[in-house]
Amino acid sequence: MSSLKPVDKIFLPDFTSYCALPRRVSPHEMQLTIETREWLIKTGVTGKKLDDLIDRYKSGLITAMVYPDAALPELRVCCDIMAWLFLLDDLSDVMDNRGSRAAGEVIMNSLHHPDTYTSPDLLGKMGREFVFRLSLCLLDSHHELEQFLEAICSHCVDGRTEKIYRDVGGRTSGRKSAK
Repeated sequence: MSSLKPVDKIFLPDFTSYCALPRRVSPHEMQLTIETREWLIKTGVTGKKLDDLIDRYKSGLITAMVYPDAALPELRVCCDIMAWLFLLDDLSDVMDNRGSRAAGEVIMNSLHHPDTYTSPDLLGKMGREFVFRLSLCLLDSHHELEQFLEAICSHCVDGRTEKIYRDVGGRTSGRKSAK
């Protein structure tokens, strides 16, 4: 038997000190965070999940730092998808394969058919609203939306693989195993 103890803390190097570019934050960061919080509340995300998405994950700040020169409408699309994916990741951690597959079908139908597919499901409602906001920002919305949907499908497959790996006792991304 191994006498190794589990690690309590992992210290990461200061990666930002190696970057020659100046750190910048969009002047829209506060408004972005407020609007994304309001969107999450409107779609039904409340309580600890809401606090986690806004305060712990800091999707508004991350988006404002990654895209410091973007206009507010484009920032909203990026921030909302980030918050939505954080929520999806949290929810999928407690789903079995059947639940993940059902959630995936709701999401993909909501993204592919936002005008005709309706689901009372939180993820479906958020998906339809996201596509609407995204379509307002895109010039070639059909082509760019298809590229986006392909990326989402890839993320879902990667997430399912990660969950299967965690279910058999592995660890990924420094996250706790969901046993």
